[in-house]
Amino acid sequence: MVKHIRGETHLWCGNETMSPNIPKGKKRIDIYLTEDQEKEFKEQVFRRKGMKKGNISAAVQEAIAMWIGAERRSSKTRLYAP
Repeated sequence: MVKHIRGETHLWCGNETMSPNIPKGKKRIDIYLTEDQEKEFKEQVFRRKGMKKGNISAAVQEAIAMWIGAERRSSKTRLYAP
């Protein structure tokens, strides 16, 4: 059975729960990809970073940081353009 506690999803196993191991100071975001997107993304991560635990999360964090940075640069350009 799955229970939602304080905004987190926990697997309920009898009298105890199994929650995902989320590092302190981090938040979890679930996303949905097509099978092709997932396959291509994982292949790129393995090619660039290798098959090490945490590399997919690191690649997603890097992609989000790049996306946010691009948006910030774009909005600054719009603010100061004549």
